[in-house]
Amino acid sequence: MKNFQWFNIKIEYLLLVSVLIRFIHIFPLNKLFIAGSDFSVHFFRVWYIAEYGFTNWNYFWYGGYPFLYYYPPLPYFITGFIARVIDSVIAFKLISNIVFLLSPICFFLLVKELGLPKKTIYISTFIFSVFPIYPYYLFKGSFATSFALPFLLLGWAYLMKYLKDSKYRHFLLSSVLFALGFLSHHFSFFIFTGMMLLYFLFSKRKFILKTIKILLTSLVFSIWWLFLMIKNIKYSSSGFAFSIPSLPPLENLLIPQEIFYLLFFILSVLGLYLLKETWKIKNSRGFIIVFLISTILTLFFVYKRPVFFIPIYFSIVLGYSIISKNKIVKPIFITLLFIITTAFFSINSQNYTESVSIPIPENEGRVICLPVGTCLGKTLHLSQVVLPMHGKEVIGGWFPQSQSQKKLGYLKKIYDPLKSSKKDYYNLLREGYVNTIIVRKNTQELVDYFNSSSLFKKIYENQNFVVFVPNEKFSYLELNEKPFYGKIEKNRDMIKIDAFCKEDGILLIKESFHPGWEAKINNKKVGIHENKYGFITLNVSKGSCNILLEFSRFKLL
Repeated sequence: MKNFQWFNIKIEYLLLVSVLIRFIHIFPLNKLFIAGSDFSVHFFRVWYIAEYGFTNWNYFWYGGYPFLYYYPPLPYFITGFIARVIDSVIAFKLISNIVFLLSPICFFLLVKELGLPKKTIYISTFIFSVFPIYPYYLFKGSFATSFALPFLLLGWAYLMKYLKDSKYRHFLLSSVLFALGFLSHHFSFFIFTGMMLLYFLFSKRKFILKTIKILLTSLVFSIWWLFLMIKNIKYSSSGFAFSIPSLPPLENLLIPQEIFYLLFFILSVLGLYLLKETWKIKNSRGFIIVFLISTILTLFFVYKRPVFFIPIYFSIVLGYSIISKNKIVKPIFITLLFIITTAFFSINSQNYTESVSIPIPENEGRVICLPVGTCLGKTLHLSQVVLPMHGKEVIGGWFPQSQSQKKLGYLKKIYDPLKSSKKDYYNLLREGYVNTIIVRKNTQELVDYFNSSSLFKKIYENQNFVVFVPNEKFSYLELNEKPFYGKIEKNRDMIKIDAFCKEDGILLIKESFHPGWEAKINNKKVGIHENKYGFITLNVSKGSCNILLEFSRFKLL
């Protein structure tokens, strides 16, 4: 142990360094959008709550969708209400910075409760702090997962306290913290706790039942949202399908992607050797097993989010390696630490969106910005944020969630005009009340698609975009497949229509169908139906048509 005498004097300073070193990667509190691919979906929810409060129904995406049914609400509630006082982008960055800086402290509190050797505690905390996964996900914009991490780490820490002393307050605190983690990001909760249970299975099996009891209690605390999520799961796509292992494209790097993967390969080879040596330390084996199993499973899952939690176990294993008696371990450890910190500093912390002024249409109806997802360049789906901030509904959105299968089929078609004839695509626009098509100018094939058809006309062009409109101005309502007009009021979770129906028939309301809707015509409750594209239809009779549609999340329960 003489080789580590320096640590005996200075090791406590590593906790301070572990927090301070992360200041290198925090966001400057300005109004520039983050360029990460997940930013738009999370920021949109923060902005929406800041502007409109919490509503059951959100009109801005997909032709309408239930708001925060599938995604847990906690990070958006907290950040959204802060954004009512300060700018939404600044609020988003502020909360992201706070959870990024708090995570190493929460990790330190956890490893202290796990009963690790003193050197292992401080070294593993430092490694956790500089692990490149975390700034990478920060600038990718993975807001909800990052927000959940401190709660989950502290939940495990208080779980360990409870397992030691059986005090009710520790049981309660652990349950509440895990509940807050679940309400921050449900997938992260299940991945994190699944890995934790795996650790107990291989190292502290006698505690599994008590652990499950706490986790079930945390779900009881979250039951008001859990039921809604379960009811909507059939409307949502899952990323837990298997896939062939491959190297995903990376973003926000200061070095070439190939060099980053080379560092990762060297890290893996040296890490495997340290795992072999660390296996000789009995208390490290549970962490090693979880690390290996989780890494292998992550390679085969489409949804790669488990990689966010693997560094917890890898950091602890490396922390254990410094107490190995094998002399070759120290130079390998130093090499690994150098590679990890190099990768940490290779994350680009100054990657913000290019300044692109998107044309804001003045005409009524929804907008589609093509290509969907990359219309505004490097920040994925940014147009789906910018247009709503100007009061415009978009037929796009993030990966569609809380949508019926018919609606998912419709969205798939309208997102890719090149796979439809121009007449069929014109009808898709009509069905979705889409009266403006914004096309990025450098996508020549799309520009030519609309330019070459008499069904569309160009109304605007600048150096970045071409704007088209259909020859016919589509209406929000149709009666028996004909345009139908009336006084329409869309207010939070309610749609009022005051009109006169000239004939019996089927009234199409171009709002997304969902079981949470209830309809009344002339104060009489009527059945609500779904057309082939996932929009609402009602059977109406000739005469006065005073229609009230109300959406309630509690109807689903």
